[in-house]
Amino acid sequence: MAGSARGLPEAQQRARERTRHGLALLVLCLGLFAVGLGARYLWDKDEGVHATIVREMVEHGDWVTPRFNGEPFYDKPVLFTWLAAGSMLLLGPTEIAVRLPAALCGLAGVLATWLLGRWLFGTRAGFLGALVLATSFQYIVLSRIVMHDIALCAASTWALALFWLGYREGGRRAAPFLGFAVASGLAVLAKGPVGLLPPLVVVLFLAWERRPAFLLRMRPLLCAAVMLAVAAPWYVLMLLHNDDYASSFLLRKVAGSVVHSDESTQKAKALYYYGVVIAVGLLPWTVGLPAAVMSLRGGLRAETRFLLAWVAAVFVPFTLATAKLATYVLPLFPPLALLVAYALDQEWSRQHTTHRRLLAGPALAIAVLAVAALVVAPLVAPADLEVRIGFGVGWACLAAGLLAAGAGVAGASALRGRPRGFVVALSGTSVALVAVWVGVLAPRTNDLSSRSIALAVDPLLAPGAPVPVYQVATGVFDAGLFYTGRTALELQRPLRLRRYLRSPDRVLVVTDRQHEEELRERSDIWPLVHVLQREGNRLVLSNRPGLPEAPVAVRIDEP
Repeated sequence: MAGSARGLPEAQQRARERTRHGLALLVLCLGLFAVGLGARYLWDKDEGVHATIVREMVEHGDWVTPRFNGEPFYDKPVLFTWLAAGSMLLLGPTEIAVRLPAALCGLAGVLATWLLGRWLFGTRAGFLGALVLATSFQYIVLSRIVMHDIALCAASTWALALFWLGYREGGRRAAPFLGFAVASGLAVLAKGPVGLLPPLVVVLFLAWERRPAFLLRMRPLLCAAVMLAVAAPWYVLMLLHNDDYASSFLLRKVAGSVVHSDESTQKAKALYYYGVVIAVGLLPWTVGLPAAVMSLRGGLRAETRFLLAWVAAVFVPFTLATAKLATYVLPLFPPLALLVAYALDQEWSRQHTTHRRLLAGPALAIAVLAVAALVVAPLVAPADLEVRIGFGVGWACLAAGLLAAGAGVAGASALRGRPRGFVVALSGTSVALVAVWVGVLAPRTNDLSSRSIALAVDPLLAPGAPVPVYQVATGVFDAGLFYTGRTALELQRPLRLRRYLRSPDRVLVVTDRQHEEELRERSDIWPLVHVLQREGNRLVLSNRPGLPEAPVAVRIDEP
């Protein structure tokens, strides 16, 4: 009885600590991911495309085939679109509605990392790992924009956390592995075959542990059936409803990304590309990577081998693939965050005091580089920087100054053996940068969106008419399609635009500043053009001067 009485307060203390950590992470994530989701308009290309797909799904009631500009969109599976469509049904067609699922997926990924960190290394390391992930640059960005990668990251993190729970219990219960199967199925619904990441990590880890027989304890046939029950129905429906889905998605998009890259990824072929992505995306916690590596030198535990297998399962295939985008490797940020947290936890408990220099050195180096950027940026910044990104070099220098201050305080704290100060300084830096973004910088990027020109051209067109766009809508007017609820008539070639402008009737065309410069050099086109209106980086062209007196009809059959 006495031993039991002594143990009760300790258990209560651990429970209260878990409650405090959970509430702290909830408040932090909602602040970083959800506050100010409507502070800026939707950006064209990616955000505008995915938001428009969501709107078309809700308006047309087709919950099987995602569509953009009225045509089937096969590039991404449907999980994130479903989440955003449900949000839009509740909140209406707003920026907040389509971005909220990203914030919630970001929160889900942080909570999964917290639980996994606790099961791997203990209470403090679990909290630190979740904190590192939540305040990492790329994770914050992808938790605030309309893109599918954050859903994959959340699903795969939950899958692997549940696998580890079952593994550490020796496979006695089926429930963790069934949860692993459900989350893996959701990952496949989020990003297609890339969602098979959790099973790949499990196979690599068990091979490393020389325990392949453990797969039998996972009830593999049952797990495979559950995973198929979650993911397969939508893919089957897509194949039944769309004859070209298999060739368009599975062969062109998935296989094509492995053997060749499209125009958008031509500059991202170097093998070191994802090393740069990790170094930038993990900021400000990149400074903890050397200590994380050093913490592994004393011998690998099963816990660290599991995290390294996870990192390898993401990093190696995407590095070898030709097509590379920074968002592809987001699923390796949770294990990297936990490895950094493991090193911080060791320093906290004074198991490796040499980590002080390993933490301080990179932090102070980042501070020096940020200060150098403050000096150099005004000298090398392009004259049209504000046109390109929405705000000038002064605001960029403010962000560099915040990073320099935070990294400097973190470095000094590490040298003095104060890990708490190190953690507070770096996480505080991220909070400060997000506050500046939401309060000051985000609204300044509105000129980069086609929303304003969309609202200007919408009343000029006949009801239900498409919006004529020079070149393709993606990148020029995809966000505009979300705001107007219209489709786009894409005039993709200069010859077609010239014919269109020579119409005997009034016509309107939307384009952007970049294509305007191209058209000004065309003596066969520019004399036909009258600029009716400008909004930010977009403009409305016509073959007649002055605004039309009546809504303009659009000839969809124009060659």
